[in-house]
Amino acid sequence: MLSIIKQCRYDLMEGQQIDGDFTIWPDCLSIDLDNFPDSKPSVNVFVYQENVLRPDMFFYKRMGTNNLEDIVLWLNGVSSRRDLLAGMSMQLPAVSDINSYFIRNRKLN
Repeated sequence: MLSIIKQCRYDLMEGQQIDGDFTIWPDCLSIDLDNFPDSKPSVNVFVYQENVLRPDMFFYKRMGTNNLEDIVLWLNGVSSRRDLLAGMSMQLPAVSDINSYFIRNRKLN
């Protein structure tokens, strides 16, 4: 149990997720940036101290969801919400682009 606590959450993730209908979804950390869609322009945002304290609210207000927080952080080179710093600038891709990437790259069995 102690070794699990020392690991970060990405160490515990599988390489992919499989639904009950055996649809295989790609792991968010294996995004091929060369094939990432950009049908809508990304929004450049400035991170304030209150955003660092409540990153869930930051993403919810800016994107309408906080379910994509890990993906957006990773795309911006931030490995964890604990590494989010006041004063940094981030690019927020469109939610539809993130969703279309995962839908397009799933494997149906």
